[in-house]
Amino acid sequence: MIEQIRTYGKAGLLRTWILIGVLLVSLLTPGRAQGVPAQDIDIALSAGDASGVSKYFGASVDITINNSTSTYSRTQAEQVLRDFFAKNSVKDFDIEHSGNSGASAATFTIGYLSTGNGRFRVYMWLKPSDSGYILKQIRFEK
Repeated sequence: MIEQIRTYGKAGLLRTWILIGVLLVSLLTPGRAQGVPAQDIDIALSAGDASGVSKYFGASVDITINNSTSTYSRTQAEQVLRDFFAKNSVKDFDIEHSGNSGASAATFTIGYLSTGNGRFRVYMWLKPSDSGYILKQIRFEK
């Protein structure tokens, strides 16, 4: 250590440690731009924010509410969520499990949405796309 200080000087040694720290932080911190947007969707669900969730819809999305499933356009799906949140005032959303969907790069999240009208089990399926991930399916089951 003493020899390193003599060779590089204190400023050189400090720069080396800063560089190592920056590299470690960048390697250990997941990238948000290319990552799965599950955390952003979770925050939007916790707030009952239909437009925050709909940012991740593709051209169409399957929505199931209590065993009634329909496929909607992005705009229609946002309105369906807005109506659902208006009828069921959201208190909180907790993730129970998330992971990869089989051998594909698709992911899923399972959690519980606490509302003024009870607790709903929520299942979300996200599919990779050219621009990141899109929410293809969301189910609310009481």
